[in-house]
Amino acid sequence: MPNGTVVDPITDKDPSHWVVERDPPPDVHVIFFQNPKIGYFSYDPPKGFTAEELVQFNGAEECLTLEEAKALITERNEKGTLNVTGDARWAGLEDKMNS
Repeated sequence: MPNGTVVDPITDKDPSHWVVERDPPPDVHVIFFQNPKIGYFSYDPPKGFTAEELVQFNGAEECLTLEEAKALITERNEKGTLNVTGDARWAGLEDKMNS
């Protein structure tokens, strides 16, 4: 998959392919969601999954309760998210910084 490709997380709904982990110290309060098979990584819960599905992901039992998963989904829906990979995160940013 080329750098900058936007990944649709619902292309792989198999919970065994997904991982939830905590960032290393000192940011252990931050968790991320990852699916290496499709190249997905985000600090926001992937769209298209319920809280019940999120807590089935590998590693979720160590860092995510059902209530926390529901709260993260609510926060993502209220604030929005940008789920991309590679250089797409920076697309157009140079022009904004040089204005």
